[in-house]
Amino acid sequence: MALLFTYGWTSSREAIRLASITLYIGVIIVWSLLVHLNVELRGTDEKMYRWALNFTTSNPIKYNLGVLLLQTGRPAEAAGYLENVRAYYPEDSNITNSLSLAYWQLGHRWLAIRLLEDYAKHHPSDSLTRYHLRHMQSLLQKK
Repeated sequence: MALLFTYGWTSSREAIRLASITLYIGVIIVWSLLVHLNVELRGTDEKMYRWALNFTTSNPIKYNLGVLLLQTGRPAEAAGYLENVRAYYPEDSNITNSLSLAYWQLGHRWLAIRLLEDYAKHHPSDSLTRYHLRHMQSLLQKK
């Protein structure tokens, strides 16, 4: 494209020079508008993850979106994404812990604890799971 514009600008014919400049300015305007469209579609992490899921079924993207939703106080929506990812990666501690936190925030206390207990049986050295499990159990005992 650059060669085409260069040829047009250096042409001896006035009409070709004018067409080349007009086309160049048009391209710049369109690209400038596309920047605004891009920001509107993917201007935040959540928008970026949701946009990406239109083109892929990537589990890491679903996990990131689930964690983001959990952090922004939307555990019901987060649980759906995290359950989906956990089906593919049942041995991943981070996914299991995030899903248990989503259940906890939804008020499904025993389900959250049960999920962590089951995971801890198979992975007794996982410190993050043990921490969340002890913390949730102690909160239930206080009530």
